Amino acid sequence: MSKISEYWDPSGLITYKSDPDEEYDLYCVWLQENEQEDDEDDEEKIEITYKDFLDHIDQLKENWWQYLEKTNGSTFLRNTKVYLTQQAYITGTSECPYYEAHAIDKEGKQYLVQWNLKPGLNLDDIEDESLACNWEKPNSIQLIN
Repeated sequence: MSKISEYWDPSGLITYKSDPDEEYDLYCVWLQENEQEDDEDDEEKIEITYKDFLDHIDQLKENWWQYLEKTNGSTFLRNTKVYLTQQAYITGTSECPYYEAHAIDKEGKQYLVQWNLKPGLNLDDIEDESLACNWEKPNSIQLIN
């Protein structure tokens, strides 16, 4: 049987177990949105093949990357697309402020992305953060792990 370590669910809504009698079948439990999580009788059980399960996980992953990009943005480090996992926030000192945000790539590597304020702009001048930096060109992208 293929290892389940390929399983990845960013939403945390899917649980799984392998059936010891069926080598490639998995049983996924989908919790109904409006049902109480602690009432197991209200869970809908769906039997799917291992391949269908992995196909579904691939779709979940793609949806997750699209969500991150739409919500927080993305940038490139060389030829690797890096997805921001949070909105950029201002940090640094009052003399040298900058924006930063954590990011991740599709291989799971984590980064810290930093943007300098536009030249001549200081903290007191920032009314619209979308104009505070050149968001298309980060000042640095550092690999965290």
